[in-house]
Amino acid sequence: MDVSKDLDITYACLNTTVDWSAKWDGPLVDVPYPVGNVCGHFLNLTSPTPILLSGHVVGGNGTTNLTDEVLLMRMIPLSDLDTKEPYYGTGSFAFKDIRYPIADGLVASASKGADSVYRHEPPVVHECMLSWCVRRVRSSYEWGVYSEITERTFLDIATDHDPWPWTVVGEFFTYWPNITLEAPAVESPDTNVTYSVWNDTAFQIMNTWDDFFPSFYTAAGRDSEPILRFRNYPDGPSTRFIDFNPWLAPNNVTRHMEGLASALTNVMRSNSKSNEALLGEAYNLEKFVHINWPWLIFPLLLLLLSLVFLVATIVKTSNDTDTGFWKTSAMPTLMYGLPQDMRKDSISTTSSDGASHHDPRKVRIRLLPKQGWRVSGQVHPAPTAPPGFI
Repeated sequence: MDVSKDLDITYACLNTTVDWSAKWDGPLVDVPYPVGNVCGHFLNLTSPTPILLSGHVVGGNGTTNLTDEVLLMRMIPLSDLDTKEPYYGTGSFAFKDIRYPIADGLVASASKGADSVYRHEPPVVHECMLSWCVRRVRSSYEWGVYSEITERTFLDIATDHDPWPWTVVGEFFTYWPNITLEAPAVESPDTNVTYSVWNDTAFQIMNTWDDFFPSFYTAAGRDSEPILRFRNYPDGPSTRFIDFNPWLAPNNVTRHMEGLASALTNVMRSNSKSNEALLGEAYNLEKFVHINWPWLIFPLLLLLLSLVFLVATIVKTSNDTDTGFWKTSAMPTLMYGLPQDMRKDSISTTSSDGASHHDPRKVRIRLLPKQGWRVSGQVHPAPTAPPGFI
């Protein structure tokens, strides 16, 4: 949730502790945080410990290496990292009705990179919370793809004031409540089903978020490559360069937080020691082809007999050298013409009335190899064919 307009954010220049610098590598007992003149937007400026949300160093007290270092993004837990004391009374600013959250903090980001810091533009601040919940989902499996649709979400809403769940004695932290949530049963809406998480499991999950709340994203100057500082423990922090910072504006912080929540949910659901299989129907469409072989006997037999007939024909005619093979073509007749005595029958005559008439007799011509022309029952010697003529 964007809480930029609801928080007490003020621009000022102060001589203050630079606890966010990436150049500090600790440990805190030996190397205290540097002090310098910082200009930027502070949270709760009038409090004893104002928090810089975005800004840059304009000078240092004997620490000139801090000059021009820019704070681009800061993640602030809403409970003290060392004492677990809550801020804003309940450890939350905008989600006071959520009981026992997993993580709750502010994400402050420069609106448009380092240039917006130098232009004194206010940062964008979101409050991000992870909370225990029970989701009712409708799952489906189609074409090899499993999908889920969330129908309803049941949160752990506080109906009255609950005691703070942390007990800290020296360096020992104890998270004492077991998490229990109730949701109506699907088969019987009047009956509630109870879900629970042991305090040890909750404690281990919450500890992982201490690696990133608090954390800082800074640059040595206006044109320098930013670096992430995280795991801010007394023995010293860790730093690394990252290719993409999803918390930095104008990226969608809410969507990224939803992705983290989904990943955490999937890890818990995949635990074979704690999950429970539910009965339900799961199916997928498959196609099967049934062949009715009796109906294929006749086409296959016909194909086989045709093959046998073809082979038999080839074998039978392979030894016949007397039968000639000629192309079905009128070219021989056109090239060599008809015998002289048959030309008379095909020549038209003119009658006394001047009309042209043809002999009604039909002439049948066959070209036989080694014999010549057979015209109307008479055999005539075949002329010599030119080379290549069949």
